[in-house]
Amino acid sequence: MYGRLNAATNIEGIIVPLAAMVAHDRSAVLVLAVIRVAALLTVVCFVAESRPASLIGGSARSAVSDGKHAFFERWKNVRILFTDRSLRRLITVGLLGLLTGTGLGGTSFLYCKDKFGANMQTFAPLVTVSTVSNGLVQLFLLKPLQDKVGLRGLFMVAVIFGVCMPAAVGAAPTLNWMIAINVFSGLGNVGLPAFQAVLSNVSETIPGLSPGVALGALQAMSSVVSLLGPPVYQAMLAFALRTPIAGETHPGLPFFVGAALNLVAMAILCSIPRDFFSRGL
Repeated sequence: MYGRLNAATNIEGIIVPLAAMVAHDRSAVLVLAVIRVAALLTVVCFVAESRPASLIGGSARSAVSDGKHAFFERWKNVRILFTDRSLRRLITVGLLGLLTGTGLGGTSFLYCKDKFGANMQTFAPLVTVSTVSNGLVQLFLLKPLQDKVGLRGLFMVAVIFGVCMPAAVGAAPTLNWMIAINVFSGLGNVGLPAFQAVLSNVSETIPGLSPGVALGALQAMSSVVSLLGPPVYQAMLAFALRTPIAGETHPGLPFFVGAALNLVAMAILCSIPRDFFSRGL
């Protein structure tokens, strides 16, 4: 279920690059903004289970009018999530991966523009390839992969590709090489539905939480990390471009830093007891 939901969000990764290739760049930005706002309003206002416990059962209008209350309720639930030691470690793994993923995603165009002279039209195929890869993995490979390696194995696959993919991209000699590497990018995203599934299962064993409330708290944390990722990694790219080492700049620095952070995430993941991933099943 979570894999299918994540695949459905790929609509923006297909429509926006097409808009960039066939229309003005500004049209792509407008299309992306409309899709993002519509998706956010749908989740916050119309999916009752994503609301804080005190607002479940209320109308969409009440969810909007009580937005301030809902915001603080979500963060109170975040505190409850962190009372479980193993879950706290898993959340750390997930947030490190999200920070790297959103950061590098928000830096890729600037990186390609500087290193390969890319523009919106030449960069758009890379976004499309990444989106299609993610959609195919979530729809067709996720379930067989889970059956073979389990939920913990899905996390391990995600962090392994989270290490290898950024390192390969940072070392890619051409834009076409980057596009070819991103054929496998979907395998780095199998941790997200696994994370959502584990959180839903484990939340039922923690007093005061339910799957919907826990996922709402996760959304609150994810939103903050998603906002922080791009400026942090773009600052790294700017530093790398204006600070030559041995007479050369190294624009691939953010990607190698991302790979290193995912190595840290892998070490934390290995410290989580195996039986944690079956709790609540």
